[in-house]
Amino acid sequence: MELEARPFRGTFFDLKRVGRIKEVIAPPYDVIDDREKESLLRRSPFNVVRLILPVNGEEEFWRDAARTFQRWKEEGIFRVDPEPAVYLYRQAFTLPGGRELERTGAVVLLRCVDFSQGVVLPHEMTFPRTRNQQLNLLRACRANFSQVFVLVRDEEGLLLRHLGEAAESRTPFLDFRDEQGVRHRLSRMEETEWALRLSLLMRDRKAVIADGHHRYETAVLYAEENAGQGDEHPGRFVSVCVYSSSDPGLVSLPVHRVLAGVGFPRRGILRELEEYFEVEEVPADSLPEAVGRGERTTFGLLFPGGGVLLTLKPGLKLEELVAGEHSPGWKTLDVSILHHLVISRVLGEDPVLLAEVGKLTFTPWAEEAMEKVGSGEAEAAFLVRPTPLEVMWELAEKGERMPHKSTYFYPKLPSGLVIYDHATGLAREEGT
Repeated sequence: MELEARPFRGTFFDLKRVGRIKEVIAPPYDVIDDREKESLLRRSPFNVVRLILPVNGEEEFWRDAARTFQRWKEEGIFRVDPEPAVYLYRQAFTLPGGRELERTGAVVLLRCVDFSQGVVLPHEMTFPRTRNQQLNLLRACRANFSQVFVLVRDEEGLLLRHLGEAAESRTPFLDFRDEQGVRHRLSRMEETEWALRLSLLMRDRKAVIADGHHRYETAVLYAEENAGQGDEHPGRFVSVCVYSSSDPGLVSLPVHRVLAGVGFPRRGILRELEEYFEVEEVPADSLPEAVGRGERTTFGLLFPGGGVLLTLKPGLKLEELVAGEHSPGWKTLDVSILHHLVISRVLGEDPVLLAEVGKLTFTPWAEEAMEKVGSGEAEAAFLVRPTPLEVMWELAEKGERMPHKSTYFYPKLPSGLVIYDHATGLAREEGT
């Protein structure tokens, strides 16, 4: 089994109808909280959030999304490219601390390949409830409203150069900055020879899903449902944005854990944590920097009125303390230790269940976690260090998935920028 990428006819918001592109795109569904959803709904009557999330609290929101998507198509809210293309996508952004970076990807269709084939690899666990919701949305709308973020193993940099040279040679048809200051540039590459070269560069390589595991798993399930329709059925493909693993603009931020509604027993927990960690009181506003300096597994525990630095004691037998049939590399991951040793063993809670019911939430921004704890919206938060990308690759290639939300690739790929509509994406002419 090989990676198979191909151009497609993208569907785009018609800016003559909807106004500025930044008013109608949105972050991926899984990072939009209620406050941001309301902001996106107010921003434009055509914001894509109406297609990817429940708007009125409806249980089966995908049916309403399908009706809205069809109505917008009939009303000319979208335009469809007349010819298939690969869409070169550049994001320029500034990290906290002022470091400026840029990365270049290619938006293409990827033939859905089951993880068991060992060609497309996951790197973290998913939530069944979310996967089922996404499958229902795909069945109803028959479209991908955003791209799965895919990294292709490219140690020699051939794919990186191919993408970079092409992006430099093309004039973007979209060039804008979003609300967070990220610059987005999208250009079109229609040359068949160039697209073929891209496909050949990808064919014999492995890919890891960096972001969008639920959407990819959903696409594979949908492809299996349509297996009897032939290999060229639109449902056998999923829209992805492909990046070289050598791209210097790849950034994975830490994903901090925020707890609410669990009855956090502060004093008792600190006593129990001392069995496994060196516990040091640190001012709350100094915790993020202190965690970042940690050479061993280090967490910052925030609670109303203060915080402590937790540094893992040396010599602990993590292979025994961290539950499950996992490799030593998996058991020494910071997030594995946090979930199994702290949340499960010390707190006595199931982190997956807490996340499913909304008592455990995630954020890459330490300031947001501190604000929620300080305001009383949350009982406590754990600040963590980022997971190194080489560790992600190593475990993925061994067939191991890290715990949920182990990485946060920044910036996110927006929803609504390039849409893969099954009705037109692979058709030679609109409506065929």
